[in-house]
Amino acid sequence: MKNSKKNINFMLISAIASVIVVLLHIDSQYPNGLGIQRAAFDYVWFSVYVYTSSTFLVAATLILILSCKKIHDLYHSGMIKNMIQRETFLNIKKNYLFKTWQSSFFLYPTFLIFTYIICFVVFLDKGVGINLTTTGPMYNSFLILLRACMTTILYSVIVFNITLIVSKRMKNFALTTILSFIIILIYAAISQLVFYKTFTIFFSEQFAKGFDLINGLIFGFGSTTAIFIHGLFLVIITTLILNKIYKEPNEVVLNYENQN
Repeated sequence: MKNSKKNINFMLISAIASVIVVLLHIDSQYPNGLGIQRAAFDYVWFSVYVYTSSTFLVAATLILILSCKKIHDLYHSGMIKNMIQRETFLNIKKNYLFKTWQSSFFLYPTFLIFTYIICFVVFLDKGVGINLTTTGPMYNSFLILLRACMTTILYSVIVFNITLIVSKRMKNFALTTILSFIIILIYAAISQLVFYKTFTIFFSEQFAKGFDLINGLIFGFGSTTAIFIHGLFLVIITTLILNKIYKEPNEVVLNYENQN
């Protein structure tokens, strides 16, 4: 029930944020409604997606991190010691991890879907697709939306996993939040400065962009194949680390007792 309430709150936050973002974009690009009748909704939405959602992305990352507080508090409260007497530790892990991952569907993807719907309703010209370059092919905006939702779900799972990994050693959740966010920023910088530049040596620039965390996994600039390889790789690695450090119930209980 509590997890459902959290997901509903995520959807409400996304809905409110999407309305605000689209209205701000309209106000800045079409003052007094000038030119709004001639604007194609797909280009307007793509502009919102690329340029104005970055601010919400930072907020969304922090919200995703903060949403892990329940598990953090559960672990550091010692309640797991009592829970493993009633059910297996494996079932406890699966239950809480699944509920946490489930929340990845309700924040940033919902924000993208709401902005898409609002732009579709407000802008009467439905457009014929999005041309990202003067000589490039036309892209269906709905397919871009679908890919964006899928990649941001992967990103959300990665954020959850990193936060839960950090939570193992950090009793103070404020420090957990700060450290988790710093780790994500550091990886984003490494992926842009190292991975992207390295992959351009061996592959096309389009493929290399997929290994840039922000431009690839978040904003969808780059090869779809590369973006999903990168995202799935991070999900698998962080999940394996998560499973490793929370593997033994006795060690988990002992770690709690040592901290107290």
